[in-house]
Amino acid sequence: MSATDARGGDGSPSLPRGWMRHPHERMLITPLVAGLGGMIAFFVVVAIVVWLPIHTFDPPPSADWTPLSSVALKGRGLFAQNGCFVCHSGYTRPQDVRQGMYFLYPKISQPGDFWGSDQSPNLLGTERTGPDLSQESGWHPDDWQRAHFYDPRFVDPMSLMPDMKTLFSDKQIDQLVTYVEQRSGKSGLLRYAGQLYAKHVVLVNQGFPQPYLGFQGAHKPIVKANEKGLKPPSVQLEEAPNLSQIDRSYWLSGNPLPVTQNNLLRGKAVFLQRCVGCHGLAGDGKGPAASFMSPPPADFTDKDDACCGGDTGPGDFYYRILRGWPGTAMENFGERLSVDDIWRVVMFVKTIPNHTLKKNHLPTPSDYIVWQPTKELLAWVKTHQKLPNNASFNKQRVTDPFIAEAMRVFPGLAPGDSMKLNDGKTMLSIESAAAGIKALYARPRGKAPVVHSEGHSAHGARTAMRRRLLTVVVVALAALVVPASALPHDQPETQQSRWVMADWMLDTFFVFAGIAAIAFIAMWKAGHFQELDKVAEIPLYIEEEDYYTPEWALDEEEWE
Repeated sequence: MSATDARGGDGSPSLPRGWMRHPHERMLITPLVAGLGGMIAFFVVVAIVVWLPIHTFDPPPSADWTPLSSVALKGRGLFAQNGCFVCHSGYTRPQDVRQGMYFLYPKISQPGDFWGSDQSPNLLGTERTGPDLSQESGWHPDDWQRAHFYDPRFVDPMSLMPDMKTLFSDKQIDQLVTYVEQRSGKSGLLRYAGQLYAKHVVLVNQGFPQPYLGFQGAHKPIVKANEKGLKPPSVQLEEAPNLSQIDRSYWLSGNPLPVTQNNLLRGKAVFLQRCVGCHGLAGDGKGPAASFMSPPPADFTDKDDACCGGDTGPGDFYYRILRGWPGTAMENFGERLSVDDIWRVVMFVKTIPNHTLKKNHLPTPSDYIVWQPTKELLAWVKTHQKLPNNASFNKQRVTDPFIAEAMRVFPGLAPGDSMKLNDGKTMLSIESAAAGIKALYARPRGKAPVVHSEGHSAHGARTAMRRRLLTVVVVALAALVVPASALPHDQPETQQSRWVMADWMLDTFFVFAGIAAIAFIAMWKAGHFQELDKVAEIPLYIEEEDYYTPEWALDEEEWE
């Protein structure tokens, strides 16, 4: 038999007589089957990882939770619409608090902290390009917040945050500030009440008016004190109310670092990096943020104040930088500066009256002004507020939250201390401060959203919603699995089968698109997406009286 006879007509090897060649077969995994399988895997993972936790994990409100006021809700909308949560997270983790960051992370967030309709959609965020803001309430006064939103470099020259000066009206910025000051639950509202009471004490004691609202401070002069209205009691140290906001163990402290040029140069560098936005390039308290604030930032250019002030000792300045000065825009730097750098800044501040902030002027030890306690201060701590009577030395544990907040805001006061502010009328003590803080904490904060105390109605609505969604998911999965199970079988692949598969793919696409559209319309008509509809809106909330002209628009050179 020839070689040609041993092979078939198509050139393939011949088969024995009576045998039939088996047709070419392969597993029919078409794009439709692959697509359906991928969709099943995707929706199963989404249902387990996303849908089930959202609709089955329903913790009760935490002990710290409290609803937002109507004004704060509008501020929350502005916060969300402008993407603030992209850079600022809204929760704190256990590892944050373990780092001991008293200022930024005083407590661990709990699931129940984000309970209620006013926390939906959540603003937890995913990163911290800027600091976490979940516990921001009460750490800064409202006037600091306004200056910060207008231009963050005003209060922190190193900030990366974009300015908001052209985004918000005066009314809107106060709504945003209200949200920031109310978002931290009951503990945050307690701090905020302490901040408000401290602001009241500082303004009354120093004779300053209330700060400007909104962004008005950008176009107004720095506020001035009405010194004619001040009548300090003759039998009382004039600086005693200021010292009440400084732990008394710092009142007579000296600077532990030696006065060297290296320490002064480092202090000047830190001052220029951190402090000039408020205190100004000349240290005279006339920085770009000063017009927003009341009282305005401190003026360090007075030699008499540097050497002989009753509350301008190195320990006083150190404590204010370390823990801030509640009621003023002086914020806490204890977690951003080292202990030595704070003391170096204090040291440099004592050279500012000798013009060490001038360009190319290097501070030297001869520029340093030595502070010495006055006779009045020494007599006061000897007869009235004695240093051994520091409230920190009291072994009795404080359980009243309002007393505890009063002691945090006025650490220089001890139980039993009582004094008048420099207006000659207003009394200040731990007890009066606690009563004032309690009154501010309990006052109405605007109309709050209706919240069901037991959550039964809301829970019932959520249960019905879950049942509908579960029904849609089950039907969709069944519709996907049934045709998919019939397709992966052995059959010859022909040109006709390819067209059939393409037709099935199109039919399946339109069938499921129709099911999804019908389900969406039905749920929309049932009112389950009304909150989503509200969130999707982008209201401007700008009224005619709130409109203002940005500062740059008034500059003629800008238009040339």
